[in-house]
Amino acid sequence: MSAHDAGIYALDTVTQHYAWGSRTALAELAGRPSPSALPEAELWVGAHPQGPSRVRGSSAETLAERIDRDATFALGDAVRERFGARLPLLLKVLAAERPLSLQTHPTVAQAIAGFAREEALGIARDAPERTYRDANHKPELLCALTPFDALCGFRDVDELLREVQPALGSSLYRAHLGPVRSRHEGGLAWQLKHMLETPRAKVAEIAAELLAGAERLVRERGPHAPLGEWLLRVHESYGPDPGLLVVPLMNLVRLAPGDAVYLPAGNLHAYLRGTGVEVMASSDNVLRG
Repeated sequence: MSAHDAGIYALDTVTQHYAWGSRTALAELAGRPSPSALPEAELWVGAHPQGPSRVRGSSAETLAERIDRDATFALGDAVRERFGARLPLLLKVLAAERPLSLQTHPTVAQAIAGFAREEALGIARDAPERTYRDANHKPELLCALTPFDALCGFRDVDELLREVQPALGSSLYRAHLGPVRSRHEGGLAWQLKHMLETPRAKVAEIAAELLAGAERLVRERGPHAPLGEWLLRVHESYGPDPGLLVVPLMNLVRLAPGDAVYLPAGNLHAYLRGTGVEVMASSDNVLRG
C-alpha cells in the first residue's frame, strides 16, 4: 500500500516567530540546533492561508491545494459533508517564553461580520491593525507538554473580594475594585473595561502598591504566591500596562504535562509560560485586550 493510498502525507510545516516565543522548546522538540536564531512561538500544522503546511515532495503543493484536488480522499465523506472541501481544524505546538496578551476569540457570527467589514475597508489580511484574518470562529483546546501556566476566565466575584484583594493588600486597588460590589450580578466584564481604560499615570500608581503586595505574597509562600509571582513577571515583561490590573481578576490555571484546558469563543485568557499542543478551529482571529 502506498502512502497516497493510506492517506498519509509527510508535511513541511510553518513556524511563527512571535516575540513571546521560546528559542529552545520547538528547536529541541524538532531535533534542530538550540537556541534558535529567532523566537519560535508556534508550529502550525494545517491548511490555514496564514501558514499552510506543504506536502513534501509535491513541488511545494500546499495541504489546502491537495485537499482541493481530492477532498473526498483527503477528508473523508463525513467531514466533507459537514464542513465542505476544507480542513476544519488547525493544530499548533505553542511554546511561550513570555506572557501573551490578554485575548479572546470570536463566535462564528462575529467572525463572519468582522471579516466582511475589514475586507470592505481594504485592510490587508497581514496588516498589524487587522483583527479578523478569516471568517471562522476559534474555539481551542490546549494539552500541556510541559508544566504550563495560563490565565483563563474570570474569578468568582466573591473569591476576588473576600480572598484575593485582601491578600494583595493595596488600598488603591481596593478602591479601583469598588464598583464591582454594585455590579456583582454582572460579574467582572464591566470591571475589565474599567481596568483597560484606566489612564497610564493612574495605572503606574496602582501598580506600585500592587507589586509591593505581590512581593509579600511570594515571600510568605501562601496560597496566593503563584499570583504574586505572575504579577511580578507580567510587570517585568510589559511594565505598568493596564493589563497588569486585570491579572488578579482571572483564574490562574496551572497544568501538569498531559492536563488540558478548553477555551470556547468569548473566554478571556492569556497563556503565560510553557509548551503545549493546541487543537482549534482553522482560524487566526484574535481579539486583544
